[in-house]
Amino acid sequence: MPESTASFRDRRPALVRGPSEPGVARAVLALDSKMPHFYLRIAPADAVKVIISVSKKVSKKAVVRNRIRRRVRPILALLKADLKPAEYFIIANPGAENLKGEGLKSELIRLIRSIRN
Repeated sequence: MPESTASFRDRRPALVRGPSEPGVARAVLALDSKMPHFYLRIAPADAVKVIISVSKKVSKKAVVRNRIRRRVRPILALLKADLKPAEYFIIANPGAENLKGEGLKSELIRLIRSIRN
């Protein structure tokens, strides 16, 4: 019986640009986790690095996209001490602009914890 597509996606390597050879991509094992408003991709790294991405699919207005980043950044600063060295790429999905306060904090905490287990 063939494997399901979801399990294949969870194990497929992510393409990351190599630091020593510009323009040459190398495969790295990446872990994925998804919540209703955010998606998390983790790639190995030497230190903790958090990247927040909010595309124009979420909102065409830069003000709204920047507001999402401003709301997410302090919550991740609190969680950063508990994170293992890796590159954490957080992608906002449409609807993330409606999350505020405790709702946003609880979703980000669940997102980070889902990858640790």
